[in-house]
Amino acid sequence: MNFCLAGPLGFLRLVLSFCLLLTLLSGCGAAPANSGTASGAGGNAAPLAISSVTPKDVPVGSSAVTIVVTGTGFTPTSVVQLSGASVQTTFISSTEIRATIPGAQLQKGTILKLSVVDGTQVVAADTSNNVQVSNPVPTVSTLAPFSVLVGSPAGTITVTGASFVSGITLAVNGSPRTTTYVSDTQLTASLTADDFSSAAPLLLNAVNPQPGGGASGTIALVVTNPAPTVASLSPSALNAGSAATIVNIVGTGFVAGTGVLVNGASRPATFINATAMKVALTPADLQAQARSASQLLIRHPAAASRHRPRSRSTILFRVRSLLLRLRLSREPVRLRSPSPGRASFQLPWSMLTASRARLPT
Repeated sequence: MNFCLAGPLGFLRLVLSFCLLLTLLSGCGAAPANSGTASGAGGNAAPLAISSVTPKDVPVGSSAVTIVVTGTGFTPTSVVQLSGASVQTTFISSTEIRATIPGAQLQKGTILKLSVVDGTQVVAADTSNNVQVSNPVPTVSTLAPFSVLVGSPAGTITVTGASFVSGITLAVNGSPRTTTYVSDTQLTASLTADDFSSAAPLLLNAVNPQPGGGASGTIALVVTNPAPTVASLSPSALNAGSAATIVNIVGTGFVAGTGVLVNGASRPATFINATAMKVALTPADLQAQARSASQLLIRHPAAASRHRPRSRSTILFRVRSLLLRLRLSREPVRLRSPSPGRASFQLPWSMLTASRARLPT
């Protein structure tokens, strides 16, 4: 009987003892513990975190700007840092703080890495919530010089425009050139002799660096052919009615593609070098005309810019026609003296006969 009563009581005591032991070893029945890893000072349940930043794109050159940082776990001691520098911070609530970025940090294009510090805790914003100080897109308006002769040596040009920033480069036909930033409205760039090797427009763009930035609209630097000049023709005259003839032209400024017009009509021309050309005159060019000269016009190919007329040079080519051949008759000739020391012959009209004759070549 006593055994039966002692058995259940002993078992109950054993269970209670075992439960007490488990409680002592594992904290069974104790209140839940605070994690503390992101709660910060003051025992906030929510961890310190950043969810958004507004605005996060600020134009370069701005004055002081206030940004709003939202998240969790903020306290009155939370401070915003930008690229490691603490800025003035205002606590609004546990989910919002505001910070003022001084104008000194907004004077050049850069990425300001944002973080929030609270005591020993530091939480960094992800890359999408950093503050970007964006460079503007530049514009270009004028060039000096605005044109260069083909074959010129390497040289420097000055570009005027707006919204230039340090680090700007000038691209020539898409390829960057050594560029010097002068001011927000001016830059200089070094162009190579290869840039001037052919008479074609150079397409220029000013490019501001990232963040932001970008390329300006295009402006053209005109590379022009020199103005041609003609010094002499060989032969310089032919008899009317002559056959087709090649005329040698000596001058300066000739280029491949330089053309020759005869009385406004194009004629086949051969470029030899910068000082020599040949042109083929047709029999029609050498017919007797009311005037005694044909006009040879030397003209370069069309210029690259509509603002630059084609260079040209003109010379007259003599087409000899008729001459009067005199023949004396036996009729008397009267001599008269208009002034002392001078004498002239007066020939009767009947003594003159006109005949067509070719001049010797």
